[in-house]
Amino acid sequence: MKRIIALVLLACLCGQAAADIVMLLDPAGKPVAAGKYRLLAIPADATKPPVSTVIDVGGTVIPPGPPPGPPVDDTTAKITGYLAAVTAPDKAATSAKLVLGYKATIGFADAGTITDAAALKTIQQMVDKQLTSKSASAWKPWTDGMTTLVAPMDLPATLAAYKIALATLGGAPPPNPPDPPGPTSAVAAVILLESENQTAEQATLINQARNDKAWSKLIRVLDPNQKNELNQPDPQAQAAVKAAGASPLPRLLLQDAAGGFVGSEPLPATWDATKAVLTAKGLVPR
Repeated sequence: MKRIIALVLLACLCGQAAADIVMLLDPAGKPVAAGKYRLLAIPADATKPPVSTVIDVGGTVIPPGPPPGPPVDDTTAKITGYLAAVTAPDKAATSAKLVLGYKATIGFADAGTITDAAALKTIQQMVDKQLTSKSASAWKPWTDGMTTLVAPMDLPATLAAYKIALATLGGAPPPNPPDPPGPTSAVAAVILLESENQTAEQATLINQARNDKAWSKLIRVLDPNQKNELNQPDPQAQAAVKAAGASPLPRLLLQDAAGGFVGSEPLPATWDATKAVLTAKGLVPR
């Protein structure tokens, strides 16, 4: 008959490395009677896995089974738990919206538009609250859990946690972007965006660019549907559309002295961030 036994583990520290001492006793502390027992040995060295062995006292030792699988990453386990605790009836639909929110935030961080951990957290937490507002109480395990999880994290750790959150919500995390190229031959820039879909933040960015005396002569704003004086598609706007390719708008395009496009970047969220990108690409006011 199989029995559950007491396992006593003693670690002896006598100026030497800790050793494993395993004693097989019954609940009364006496040697066990003949029978089959499961012996669990936990090494003193925490890097080594536990060993489970079935022992037939008075018979043969049955080989141990396969070792346990790798432990689940703690961050992944926590985030999975947050989502599992959400009971909102619109969980699937809201999760899909959150996927888009996390992709956008992660994209800004990967592109270097967001370089501060606090800013990254603030933006994502605002997005989370906005997208879960219809069932805010049901989504509290997620919103509160994610806020608490990333509170002590720096920028790389926060970004890694958000990529895990994205995958947990059902979206594949974006690949790490390639190293940004060095300075280009750019001497001017074009902001290409659809004016009908322009947000308040983008309008503010454009106004600040136009009012910045040092930069305003170097930057033009074009609409992909822009017309010329003959009410025909504007050639410069069409060239910018071609340079942007399949990339989503708005885009920040770089031009060389000949008017050719030599770079394409997502339009940052603020004018200060836009200037930082342009400066990194070698474009400076003269």
